[in-house]
Amino acid sequence: MNTEKKSSGKRKFLNGEGGLRLKFITEFMNRTGQTTPSIAQAMGYKSRQTVFHWLDKDDMKMSKCYELFDACGYRIRFAMVPKTYNKIDCTAEVTMVTEDPVNDDDKRLAFMSRAIAKTDITQEALAQKLGRRRTAIHHWLNEVDDCMISQVYETAEALGMKVTIDIQPKANFKVL
Repeated sequence: MNTEKKSSGKRKFLNGEGGLRLKFITEFMNRTGQTTPSIAQAMGYKSRQTVFHWLDKDDMKMSKCYELFDACGYRIRFAMVPKTYNKIDCTAEVTMVTEDPVNDDDKRLAFMSRAIAKTDITQEALAQKLGRRRTAIHHWLNEVDDCMISQVYETAEALGMKVTIDIQPKANFKVL
């Protein structure tokens, strides 16, 4: 096994290089002093390999993302907004603390349902844009309330929106 190649890959995403979809996690780790072993331990994993896998693949299930932040003592909230929102043109916007958090219901993908509802696109048309069956969208939103983070970004792009992410300590979390 070539350990030089393996270790250089680890540095790639831990230094914020490489993946874009989970960059908010590496930024969170950098700002809070979390490490892959500390996150793995907080989530109850025996090894940090699962966390490395997510970062290396630049993808993970939304449910695991919520679990990660909950285990670290933080709340995370996703939203989809028009790309011109706040006049920032990028694929994702991350806010560590906000003044007026939006009240989300208990569903993980409620933000995605709201974004779809705000557009004139049907789930069937959205599925076609994503190259998926309509049942896949229905499955994500109504049956499992889960999907991959990459699918969230793909959906936002198909809707002409961007993803916003709000992360804050549980102690600061306000429900309106």
